[in-house]
Amino acid sequence: MARQNKKFNILAYLPVGVLAVSVITGYVKLSLSAEDNKTKVSKVEEKIETLEKEGEKKLEEVKKDNQEIDKSLTEMRVQQTYIQRSVDDLNENLKELLQEIKEEQKEDKKSKKRKERDDD
Repeated sequence: MARQNKKFNILAYLPVGVLAVSVITGYVKLSLSAEDNKTKVSKVEEKIETLEKEGEKKLEEVKKDNQEIDKSLTEMRVQQTYIQRSVDDLNENLKELLQEIKEEQKEDKKSKKRKERDDD
């Protein structure tokens, strides 16, 4: 009987041993999975940082381009204003010239009429 008690005791601890081995195996698998996930997360973080730096560079380039466009627009507005003033001045001068020509033509007509009257 003494021998049966030993077998019984070993059989009683066998499920506990299996559970202990499966818990240890599960923990090892989770640890390995966690390490893999940490590696993946660090790679993703590096990619995010790289993309963030590239985005900041592109944003700075866009800001510089906008400043250049603003400068060129300001220059164009100044040129447009200058051209408009020149056109207005030219238009005014043309009006004055046309008025002078009309007045001269009227005077010439009047003088022709006077000469015709005088000749008659």
